Amino acid sequence: MADEAGAALKGILQAVQVASEQVAEIQRVMNQVASSNLELVKSVDSVSSVVEENTAATEEMLAGANEVKRAAEAVAAVSEENSAAAEEVSASTEEMSAQVEEMVASTQTLAQMAEDLREVVARFKLEEEGARTEVVLKRRKTDWEKPGAALRPGKAAKWAAS
Repeated sequence: MADEAGAALKGILQAVQVASEQVAEIQRVMNQVASSNLELVKSVDSVSSVVEENTAATEEMLAGANEVKRAAEAVAAVSEENSAAAEEVSASTEEMSAQVEEMVASTQTLAQMAEDLREVVARFKLEEEGARTEVVLKRRKTDWEKPGAALRPGKAAKWAAS
């Protein structure tokens, strides 16, 4: 019986040894899994950080795109205003050009009328005390500005003949 008890003890010791080795192996594998799990958590954190950075960059790009859109709309509005102002200036220029043409035509007409009037006045004859006196009137600015230079009834004009 002692032999059997020794053999059983030996078997039990071998089983405990095998179980201890298996527990050590399980412990080693568990340490590897824990280490791998920590690396996986670090990788997930790193990926999460990259995703957050990408999200922030995307939001900044969206804000920049919105700002560019607003700026383009402002440029379009200014362009429309400038176009309208240019059309107004063009219309005003055309109107002023027409007015200048009218003024030129009026000036030419007035110049012709003045020439015709000079010719008529040059042939005009005044009688004074029964004698016929031909008066040749020449327009001079200083004569027109003299007080009393207008003709008076019964008096001959005494304008400079030269």
